[in-house]
Amino acid sequence: MTQARGNSTKLSYVEENSFGVTPPSPQMRLISFTGEELGVRSEASVQVEDGAERVSTGAGPGYIDAGGKITLDTEFNSIGTLLKHSLGSAVTSGSSAPFTHVLRGGSSLPPGGLSIEKGFNDAGRFMLFKGCRIDTLSLRFPGDGGPVGTTLDVLAKTVETASSSIASSLLEDNGAPISYQV
Repeated sequence: MTQARGNSTKLSYVEENSFGVTPPSPQMRLISFTGEELGVRSEASVQVEDGAERVSTGAGPGYIDAGGKITLDTEFNSIGTLLKHSLGSAVTSGSSAPFTHVLRGGSSLPPGGLSIEKGFNDAGRFMLFKGCRIDTLSLRFPGDGGPVGTTLDVLAKTVETASSSIASSLLEDNGAPISYQV
């Protein structure tokens, strides 16, 4: 059996039209990430009898937690989608560039979430996280200037595994990271 290596892992996403439903044969957008901890964690529920000896009376199914952290350099081409899925919809004004986008916290989130695919390309295994919502979006501004970093905490509704990607094609942004000078 082939051992997966982290340097061969790819992340891609597509916006859903309905929450938790990935569009068929989607054109997915690659995420240029610097670190990720997406996965599935489960914890068994343990029943403890309260008494003199506090004896465990058995374990049963517990919760399943799907999602995790994604760390990336913020790019102009992807920041809009990330902000829309963490803060809500934007009101855009202007008929030509430069446009003005106003985001207000608490506005309505898109009806669909994100489907994020984690591909272990060297092992031919894929995990599809459906119905993803961005729980936390953190921006890091390095003290000496440079690229602005982003950390996303993602919660997923469901996870599926497969031996091939669901993407019909992959788009790569090749965009410049947002940076600043001190």
